[in-house]
Amino acid sequence: LSALVLVTACAPNYTLPPTATPDAVRPGGEIVIAKDWWKAFDDPVLQRLIDDAFAASPTLEQAVARVNAAEARLGISRSQQLPTVNANLNASRQELSTETNPLSSGSFSVYQGNLSAFWELDLWGRVRNEVAASRADLIGAESGREAVRLTLASRVAQTYFQLRALDAQLETTRLTVSSRENSYRLREKRFVGGMTSELDLRQAESELTSARAQIPDILTAISTSEGALAELVGTSPKDLFATGAPRGKSIDAIPVPPSVPEALPSDLLNRRPDIREAEEGLRATQARVAAAQAAWFPKIGLTGAFGGESLAFGDLFKGPARAWSYAGSLTMPLFNSGLTAAQVELASANERNAAANY
Repeated sequence: LSALVLVTACAPNYTLPPTATPDAVRPGGEIVIAKDWWKAFDDPVLQRLIDDAFAASPTLEQAVARVNAAEARLGISRSQQLPTVNANLNASRQELSTETNPLSSGSFSVYQGNLSAFWELDLWGRVRNEVAASRADLIGAESGREAVRLTLASRVAQTYFQLRALDAQLETTRLTVSSRENSYRLREKRFVGGMTSELDLRQAESELTSARAQIPDILTAISTSEGALAELVGTSPKDLFATGAPRGKSIDAIPVPPSVPEALPSDLLNRRPDIREAEEGLRATQARVAAAQAAWFPKIGLTGAFGGESLAFGDLFKGPARAWSYAGSLTMPLFNSGLTAAQVELASANERNAAANY
């Protein structure tokens, strides 16, 4: 009964901070959001730009590397759940002192070969909690990767749409300038012919000058957007200067995505990758608190070995040279200058930090 109580005490206490979110008020089926949502715009150039950004982004590469590291840490944690088996082969030459061993007959050789195994009995859940923490780290890293991927695709799409909108604005402004030029020439002819006043001519000239002044500002904004887009997709400055940013459909030809319906259920928040990452980070710290608390209790291990031992290498694996052993061990910290308490406090502080982040 005491062991069961201790095991329960060391189990991770998965609790999330309370959040005051409203209940779902929208009837109907589940909300379906495509993972590759940008394909709904049906623009091959936008699709290629986002693919290039995924391939060239060092931020996304870091996120993928964090996932790989989390997978490796989970494998390390899981390896502690099973016995470790080692193969050993030793050879030594020695000579015993005749002062302590009168029967010693000079130097001799000893050959040993065996398979040894060790297994820690995880009664208090230390290893189980480390595995649970590593699994939560992996899920959190995968969610973090998706958050980076989503953010990167959003930035590329927004910059691309801004660029196409500026292109449309530049075209409209140039048409306006052309119209104002025609209007100015017409009024100039009317003024020379005495059919209109100079005020009307100067007003047309002012409108033409104002329209022309907008073009340099739009061109500057286009260059800025092209540079931002090139940075996101990994285009070199040389290629950007030579060819500029690629264009696809005009802003008017790009289909408008469906509008977001009203009164969406609040549990959609749980599908945000950054929130899932924070939640799994909290779960990982809670499991590590339980793993740190398990250090207060004894560590029980089983060891065993089977092999041979002989004075001649050729006799090492023969029947008379057979040797085996098995043993159990129990270790428990009695005094370590507050190390265990500090480790528990560190894990608890990390849990509070993760809860605040969540």
